[in-house]
Amino acid sequence: MTSVLLTRLAAYEGDFGGRLFPFWNGERSPLTLRRVSSKLSRQFERIFVAAGCVDLGFHDLRHEATSRLYERTALTDIKIANITGHRDPRQLKRYANLRASDLADSLW
Repeated sequence: MTSVLLTRLAAYEGDFGGRLFPFWNGERSPLTLRRVSSKLSRQFERIFVAAGCVDLGFHDLRHEATSRLYERTALTDIKIANITGHRDPRQLKRYANLRASDLADSLW
């Protein structure tokens, strides 16, 4: 998470006793985390459908964010993988193409 996001989350109080996700009590067991993830995915799906973006999914947001990290930062592949949670560096190859023009510019 970015420092901006962490600052905003720290300041968040909301109507749920400071919890960002009112349906999660903070338990970190694998089963609970799977359930929370599923609930969050359903919430995003409802938001996307209500916004008229029926073909947009939560994973699309990850793809977009990863693309922006490659386009707008000079972060290394390893740092981007740490941010996005990609475990296999080969998955990031499709995004690395976004820096091809930067590579060409640095050659001359």
